[in-house]
Amino acid sequence: MRIVTEYAITSLTEADLEDVVGVIRRSKKESPFERAPTVEEMKTYTVKYSEFRPEGSWVVRVDGVPVAYAVTVVEANRLTAGLDDVHLEFEIVPEERGKGLDKRLIDLASEYIRSRGVRKARTRCVAGESWRMDALISEGFAETYRVFFLVRRTPGQVPDFPSPEGVRLVRRPFKECGDEELTRIVEAFNETFRDHFNFAPERPEMFINYRDASEDPECFSLAMVGDEIVGVCLSHEDRTYNMENGTKWGWINILGVKPPYRRRGVGRTLLADGMKWVLDQGMDTTYIGVYAKNEKALDLYRSVGFEKDRESLWFEKRLS
Repeated sequence: MRIVTEYAITSLTEADLEDVVGVIRRSKKESPFERAPTVEEMKTYTVKYSEFRPEGSWVVRVDGVPVAYAVTVVEANRLTAGLDDVHLEFEIVPEERGKGLDKRLIDLASEYIRSRGVRKARTRCVAGESWRMDALISEGFAETYRVFFLVRRTPGQVPDFPSPEGVRLVRRPFKECGDEELTRIVEAFNETFRDHFNFAPERPEMFINYRDASEDPECFSLAMVGDEIVGVCLSHEDRTYNMENGTKWGWINILGVKPPYRRRGVGRTLLADGMKWVLDQGMDTTYIGVYAKNEKALDLYRSVGFEKDRESLWFEKRLS
């Protein structure tokens, strides 16, 4: 006789955050360089975020023990940009996979997204997460694009690319940026990425909240022409992951140049400075993510020693 598991499903509250982080940690344990957020980081993305709604989130327990969670946030910036989609994030501990819980969470999320008048759900799957990929495909999700994760394992000298004439380079540690300065940086970031695939302008709120929550060292490299920010690079030492795994990994999280200043070497200069900052923190490995079909960016990264390491897949489902 098959025993049917009874799941207790509730909306996410601040009191649940520690339990949810535990679920994420267990779910992501086998995925390289995927880590659970801290409780403060999780708070930034959920209960502290102005667009978060409890009814769009679910925490699942069995006999009081947390085993899964899912969250969707309807973001006005994406809707305004015409993307008409909502990101779905969900995690399930290994022993509860394959029992129908994934379908239940996806159904709950899809129903909520439809109730908000949005027509598409999207989500990410790291290559190798067979349980997640199987669940998404069985529920009608289809792959829409891929992101390559490139790695540079050369701890030695970074190529020196001098700043183009009229452009000066400024470093600003993330934690030292005030709200007004960070707002200016986000506005410049939005301008640099406005013509990129699947992009929607970011809100300064998210950067400000993340600055206050994150424990990891991060630094902006800014290309300046006079008082104008014409290019942005954000470098990141993943100290939380490194402490848990005995690694020395850093990331280039953002790299963009405003359209009028492209093809002048600004991007290469920013990339080199970001890489130098990562090495200055004592890291021996640097990662960067890039849209798989962005050949110009791929050529740039390969030219300074990056090579493909892993990839993640983005899936989308159109809701009736």
